[in-house]
Amino acid sequence: MAGENGTRGWIGVDLDGCLAEYHGWKGDFEFGQPIQPMVEFVKKTLEAGEYDVRIMTARANDGPEVVSAIQDWLEAAGLPRLAVTATKDFKMVMLYDDRAVTVELNTGRLGSEVLAEWQRRAAFNRSCALCGGTWTQEAEDRAANLGSRT
Repeated sequence: MAGENGTRGWIGVDLDGCLAEYHGWKGDFEFGQPIQPMVEFVKKTLEAGEYDVRIMTARANDGPEVVSAIQDWLEAAGLPRLAVTATKDFKMVMLYDDRAVTVELNTGRLGSEVLAEWQRRAAFNRSCALCGGTWTQEAEDRAANLGSRT
């Protein structure tokens, strides 16, 4: 499904606390300093041309003057006047946000649980590397049972 500018979709980047420093609410027209690693990420994403980038912020609901001020801030940070929205749609492929928690698709599992499982499997694979083993639930269960025998 093509998005704007013929791309496949768009990536949302939160403003406060993600793209701009956030140290508490100071008003619609007050923005923190740019967070340079995220500014560079947005630049690289735009240069790659695979996705559009939109600024995802609740401030977009506060009117066109606020949206324009955000776009001015973007330009001052070295970015183009990107679209600013508070709304997701089906063309959004990813959201970078300091408040979001990832949930694995169609499972209800929190991203932290998925990461913990991946790290557990990776550690198991490293410990079995000498014998050429790879992770399976059965292999992990057997190893746990062996470890519980004293």
